[in-house]
Amino acid sequence: MHFAARSVLSSTFFSLNQIRCHIILACQILFIIACKLMVQLVGIFVPERRYCETVGLFQLGIHAIFHALNLVVSMLVFAIRRSHSPVSLTVKFSACAYVFGVVYTVIASFFLKRQFVKLNCMPLQMFKFMAYPFIGISLGSLPFIVCYLCSPPYRQWDEWVGAILQTMTAISPWAETIVTRSELSWHGYSEYSFVLLMLIQVTVYVCFVI
Repeated sequence: MHFAARSVLSSTFFSLNQIRCHIILACQILFIIACKLMVQLVGIFVPERRYCETVGLFQLGIHAIFHALNLVVSMLVFAIRRSHSPVSLTVKFSACAYVFGVVYTVIASFFLKRQFVKLNCMPLQMFKFMAYPFIGISLGSLPFIVCYLCSPPYRQWDEWVGAILQTMTAISPWAETIVTRSELSWHGYSEYSFVLLMLIQVTVYVCFVI
């Protein structure tokens, strides 16, 4: 009886920790998405291209953090069941995502050499520094999603489905850009196109993922 009570309490405590982890990640992702939208809007109203470097680099870092956090979500779906301190694990993985975003931005700044276009202050070589790397980071979620299927018992199916939707939603704006645009051909491209894609993205996150 005493053992059963302890098991129930332990299970309840673990469930509460999982909820805390989910809330921590959800709040971070929503905050980063809000920052992405804000930077896009700021980029639209930048008066001259020479002012785009700061906005463009900040935008690059925000996107890098966002995709790294998506990878963290998929990693935690697989790892959180095996951890005795899931909240601590979530905080550490999240911190790594922010460090990655800063390091990636610093490294990219040396190669970009102030090459930003006036359109939303995007890098001139957007595919090379944003689309391809960020798609690659998000696709890094797939091994963890597959590992979940290979390691029963299957629990938290909703989180697993959410991780898949999150990965697809993160990739879709860049995939759309690669399919429909040439990297250096910005003629006729609406400055509000990226904002619209991100609004669709945040709608999917709020309705289906978070």
